[in-house]
Amino acid sequence: MKDKILVIGSMNYDIITKVPHMPERGETLPADSVSVRSGGKGANQAVQAAKLGKKVVMYGKVGTDAQGKYLLETISSYKVNVDNVEKAQEITGLGLVNALPDGSVFATIAHGANYEITPEDISRHEELFYDAEYLILQMEIPQKAIEKSIELAAKNGVKVVFNTAPSEKIEESYLEKCSLLIMNEVEAQAFCGFEIKNVQDAESAALSLNRKYETGIIITLGEKGSVICEEEKLTCLTPERVEAVETTGAGDSYVGAVTSELMDGKSLIEACEFANRCSALTVMKVGAQDSMPTKEEVDKFFIKK
Repeated sequence: MKDKILVIGSMNYDIITKVPHMPERGETLPADSVSVRSGGKGANQAVQAAKLGKKVVMYGKVGTDAQGKYLLETISSYKVNVDNVEKAQEITGLGLVNALPDGSVFATIAHGANYEITPEDISRHEELFYDAEYLILQMEIPQKAIEKSIELAAKNGVKVVFNTAPSEKIEESYLEKCSLLIMNEVEAQAFCGFEIKNVQDAESAALSLNRKYETGIIITLGEKGSVICEEEKLTCLTPERVEAVETTGAGDSYVGAVTSELMDGKSLIEACEFANRCSALTVMKVGAQDSMPTKEEVDKFFIKK
């Protein structure tokens, strides 16, 4: 029975500093506060789906260091199955995040163990695809491992939700095998070949990519909302208006929530509307996984609102 979401992707140890502004060249800037969190796009998306009640299996790699142990303990506490996560000789992936007072973030990542994942590793774990209905992918692991994952998903009848972040070119034949591509405007520009300055540009890009790859397209636009294109039909959704504390993990919350709702048989538009609410609640707190809501929290907040 295909009743699981398989996530193959990155796991990072995040160090988040709250700063009044980005430092200038040569400036030593004291942080207002610092915290450590479990992160990485793959792990974040897995956690959001799990917090929404789905059976989620994670495959990735961490180091043999204390940071790797911390990630495994944290992610498993959210009921993500990490039995297949492997140890690598490289250090655990690291995220350095500067969070500004307006909630915006500037992040730098070190791939570490995430880039030790090989196509051969994916092939060794083909059994993980057998009972998965959906596979979630991002681009914080080597591209050859992503390509092998898509191949095995197609072979085993698993639908692929591919978050094309951070932006990197990939052979088009792999994109055509995906059920859904989720990207922001910067990432979308890399695929459509023109600059996206507004919602109208995003609509043109979404329609072009939908026709090109014959797959569902979501382009997220931050405070401008999102554009969805399915079977050449365009829909624009406005975001939920909340007071943002810090935006780390908002996009990952969106991806995990969309996939969770699709698992429940919801339409793509319904899934995106729910994902909007999840990502809105995520930005109201510091960090990614801790901030991601359960279904009950979403319902309670927005019914009350």
